[in-house]
Amino acid sequence: MHPPSTLKTALNYGVLSGAGSFVFFLFLYLTDTNPLGNASWLGAWIPPLFMVLASIHYRNIENKGIVGYWQAFRIGLLTSSAGALLFAGMAWIFITVWDPTILENHKQELLAATELAEGYMQELIGESAYEQSIENISNMDLYELVMGDAFNKMLGGLVIAFITAAFVRREPYFPEE
Repeated sequence: MHPPSTLKTALNYGVLSGAGSFVFFLFLYLTDTNPLGNASWLGAWIPPLFMVLASIHYRNIENKGIVGYWQAFRIGLLTSSAGALLFAGMAWIFITVWDPTILENHKQELLAATELAEGYMQELIGESAYEQSIENISNMDLYELVMGDAFNKMLGGLVIAFITAAFVRREPYFPEE
């Protein structure tokens, strides 16, 4: 008999993760904080929480208390990826439909921070690279921004999946005879 599919559990918890991240995005937006800026890191706990919950749910509810390392890793990574892509889609729709000024305000904050450290950055990376970074920020579009965020969430999920799988795994116990 085959163990139950990890995909269903991962997608269910991925939806909860993406929705939770979006609720935090809305909280930042409603408190007049840039939801794409540095404060968005305060919600970094949401995807790992749902990765762990998904793995524990699969182990305890769907698979009779047993989950291997690679099963738990797969659940965590799929949960992270599903949540990241759902959040990216919801953020893109919200900014496109509801408030397109979020992107422009975010660009202005990035440009202000970059110009504040202008001397240091020119010394560190050179003047041409500094000018290129200013140009890249100015030309950034919403798709680049949300997909970059989704990629960062998935990359973070990859690292966290290795760790959570080690803590959540539970192999079957076969007593010696």
